[in-house]
Amino acid sequence: ESLRCGITTVQDMLGLSPLNDEQTDVVVAAYREAGIRVVFSPMVWDIPPIAMVRHKDSLPPAVQEMLGNKPRPIRDQLDYLEHQFKRHPPSGTLHWAISPFAPQRCTPKMLQGCAELADEYDLAVYTHVYETRGQVLIARELFADHDGSLISYMDNVGLLGPRLNIVHSVWISRREIDRIAAADAGIVLNHLSNFKLKSGIAPIYDMRQAGVRLGLGCDNCSGSDVQSVFQAMKMFCLIAAVSEPEPGPGLAHEVLRHATIGNARTAGLADRLGAIRPGYKADLILIDLNDVAYLPYNSAARQLVYTESGRGVETVMVDGRIVVKDRVVKSIDEDALRREVVSLMRHFIADYDSLVKSRRVALSHMLDAHRRMWEPNIGMDRFIGRAR
Repeated sequence: ESLRCGITTVQDMLGLSPLNDEQTDVVVAAYREAGIRVVFSPMVWDIPPIAMVRHKDSLPPAVQEMLGNKPRPIRDQLDYLEHQFKRHPPSGTLHWAISPFAPQRCTPKMLQGCAELADEYDLAVYTHVYETRGQVLIARELFADHDGSLISYMDNVGLLGPRLNIVHSVWISRREIDRIAAADAGIVLNHLSNFKLKSGIAPIYDMRQAGVRLGLGCDNCSGSDVQSVFQAMKMFCLIAAVSEPEPGPGLAHEVLRHATIGNARTAGLADRLGAIRPGYKADLILIDLNDVAYLPYNSAARQLVYTESGRGVETVMVDGRIVVKDRVVKSIDEDALRREVVSLMRHFIADYDSLVKSRRVALSHMLDAHRRMWEPNIGMDRFIGRAR
């Protein structure tokens, strides 16, 4: 789907369990077979999920166990990453990055280990920060020694810097945004999933004013349903349009830079990706200007951002290899893949139904925790149409 929508590189913060050679090999092989460029970073964390649930002591033991109450060893995970870097050295279309799942899910030792590994192997770092309102409360309650701020926490342990990319940043303060800009760290926006998951609207006006370097993401397939950078670009411009009354900000040519060279910068690859220049990788797409999105043709930037849906993507080249031609993925057998997916669906549905049934006991408790999350006044709001 990414290739069909003209995406030549994906950044994959994959949650693998367990972290082992076999699962890693499957993922790496799939990316190589598809022919898409990947910045791959299996996520690591050592603080169990239950630690991030407010009022967790009121939950029944069975629900606490269901949510995950076991920590993960730090050294084993960092050793796993280093082992994979050596088993699958970065080459061709494979690049590595480091992904501590989220700062609140990592001890200082884990974050410091990630920072050291990133420095040693010259890698970018991606982590989820302030996607939800509840994470602000967690930061203020559990990280008081760091000014109640996850940004301060990452700064104090040595992670905040040019290698770091902060994913989401919905419930973030202007002071924290300024701190990110001063450190030359980046923010990767995922508006589509933030809307679908009711997380809220990221304060892109403040980010632009502060001069933060921005990238655009589509999030995972369950978070926003479609891997389309065109949808992500249009959403960015629409949100920017209603974020400030002055005309101009959020122009199409600006968001194109966020989606190309801006995204390449997040991975530390802006010296070879994200632009058409001598010496850069041959990662290119050809757009069919006969598509109705370009009739009449007047502005490549505006029409790519506001009218293109991915339908006009005719050819995709990655690392000099044509992987999409005449709107068909050539690197794999699409028909065979489709048949395999259909055959697996009955097993997936059975697993899903079983999982939902076994987790139903936790629903009322989680709804109560969710409602409590909205009770305190935190001094900011990221929803629209509410006078709070």
